[in-house]
Amino acid sequence: MKIRFIIAGLILVLLTTAGGFAEEGPMDPSIGGLTPLQVKVLRATGLPVLLPTYMPQGFQLERIIINISTKTRFGGGPSYKAIYRGGDTAFIIESASGGIGGVPGDVLKVVNSKLLGKVNLISSSQAGGMKKTDLISDWARYENHFFRLTGPGFYSETEKLQSISPVDAEQILIFLRQVKLQ
Repeated sequence: MKIRFIIAGLILVLLTTAGGFAEEGPMDPSIGGLTPLQVKVLRATGLPVLLPTYMPQGFQLERIIINISTKTRFGGGPSYKAIYRGGDTAFIIESASGGIGGVPGDVLKVVNSKLLGKVNLISSSQAGGMKKTDLISDWARYENHFFRLTGPGFYSETEKLQSISPVDAEQILIFLRQVKLQ
């Protein structure tokens, strides 16, 4: 298992220095818009990969950030952030292997996700390092990992973008699916 993380880490270092995943080949809509190389790296992490089947009009996967850490504290272990963008609007599907807590804020709606069960969709300006009020869902457990949707205000690389509507966030959560990385 440790060898898989080392190999995935080497691939990620090579990709970072070579300009990232975008150079590597066409994205495949049947596997969530991932490129073949992204699939290989994600497969090496052993993570279940949940991606949306509902997508607001004009959105596409902009990039996926894969963390191969073996730490077990907050956000520790392998994880990923899939960043979707449509113009000046974005949302993120992210995973964590453990060490997560609840999200402060006002519950807008309880969403019945087909994969994740009941998930709180929250309006928050208090979660982590958020610079503005944004949508975020509670972490939900799936196959011993945790997943959530966040608006762009949670991360520095997307904080200047606008958030999707609560209706779109609900549809994304309802229609998440596990991508098979064969």
